[in-house]
Amino acid sequence: MTLLVPARVEEEIEQGGVKPALERAQDEGWAKVVAAPTVSHSKGTTAQDIVRRAIASKSASKDEHDVEKADPVFAGLAVEYLLDTERADNITVITADRVAREAIETAMSSLGYEGQITIITLWDLIDSEDDDITLI
Repeated sequence: MTLLVPARVEEEIEQGGVKPALERAQDEGWAKVVAAPTVSHSKGTTAQDIVRRAIASKSASKDEHDVEKADPVFAGLAVEYLLDTERADNITVITADRVAREAIETAMSSLGYEGQITIITLWDLIDSEDDDITLI
């Protein structure tokens, strides 16, 4: 299993001050920074549209066009990776954003991928009693 970190997320990690954790994960071989592929499958772009609308509907102050780009792209990439049979037959998206999680779950369910694409939050992986995992 390898954690694929899109270059866009690497930039956010750098700004958040946790770059050393990413570098350690890369040195240990379980994380890799990747140039995210362009979402080209129509179902991938549909997933992005669904997520963008779902996030906007849960945010009173946001129009669909004001939604951050990263969360919808994660949905599109999950579909893209799944449809690229050389990559994987199941995908897990990790996010620290609960609204994004719900929106991505909505998209995956409406597209019929709920059994193949799992969306979890950071808090699903660790809790206050769990000190045996470091997540970046």
